[in-house]
Amino acid sequence: MTDYPAQDLYQIGSVTALTGIAAERLRAWERRYGFTPAEKKGKIRLYSHEQVKNLNKIKQLIDRGQSVSSVIQLNSGQLDQRLNQIEPTHTAAPRLGRPANLALIGAGLLQLEQLSTVSETLNVIGRWANVEAFLSDPSLPAVDVIALQLPVLLPQLIAQVRDRHPSAGLLPIYQFASADQVRQCEESNLNAQRWPLPWRNIEQQCLNLFGLPNLHGASATRLFSDEELIAIAVADDGTHKASQQVVEQIHQLNALNSFLNVCSDEALSSGSSTYAQALRHAASDIGQGRAVAESALQTLMQQQQQDPVRGVNPLQSRDLEGAHPEPQRPQH
Repeated sequence: MTDYPAQDLYQIGSVTALTGIAAERLRAWERRYGFTPAEKKGKIRLYSHEQVKNLNKIKQLIDRGQSVSSVIQLNSGQLDQRLNQIEPTHTAAPRLGRPANLALIGAGLLQLEQLSTVSETLNVIGRWANVEAFLSDPSLPAVDVIALQLPVLLPQLIAQVRDRHPSAGLLPIYQFASADQVRQCEESNLNAQRWPLPWRNIEQQCLNLFGLPNLHGASATRLFSDEELIAIAVADDGTHKASQQVVEQIHQLNALNSFLNVCSDEALSSGSSTYAQALRHAASDIGQGRAVAESALQTLMQQQQQDPVRGVNPLQSRDLEGAHPEPQRPQH
């Protein structure tokens, strides 16, 4: 996160803009944990510069999976110590959780894969031309999802594949099936798909089986700080304003995530633990949606870096004031 000019006191709207913590959540923390502003003038809450810096650290810890109650009472030194203890490594490790390990069974699927561009969210680690080859293979790799193409949707063949890899998600893809065979798949919680279908649809179904928390990590760590998002939006001078639109959606998802967490805190305070847990789960799902949007934004930024017409990545320079200089007036 970039530094910002120090001032004596900040109103709650400024604190929200600087930290990414919603005003409703700050008020909830005040009620529940006693995190009171430095001053109050009537209904106006005023936070000190030190409080704002601590709130940024608290937000980082929460984004990394720490609970509010475990960090809200820590002082600046203790927050720094906690951050250093769980500081993520800056190696080549991906920011997302990991791609899904996928097995493909069926000649049509293998041919479709060769003709398609496979997303980086999938890692195809096993290929078999038919079910018989898969079932007779003595050394199957560990996979997360199996895409299984069958000429006929036979439940017994599906059961044999599941027995070889009980922990893997299974996507049956069939050319012919009776109504009873489709019904049996539905009763087994299998979302069978009719062949032919685009590779993109197969990827989406496989990722649904793999799960967003696995793909993006349980805590869905943010890829961009609020300051970076602002820089990206301001610097977007493209015809379609695509990055700007994505940034706006990320802001909306962040706000919704904060709102659901506030609701969860309040539900827990009122003794409704089951509802609080459901709200927390909903907030986590929204966080995963935000992670998907940030990944899309990262793709746009990478393409912009490679585009000689569009110029440099705005994150390479935080000097937004010089990004759009005023045109000089012609001399008369």
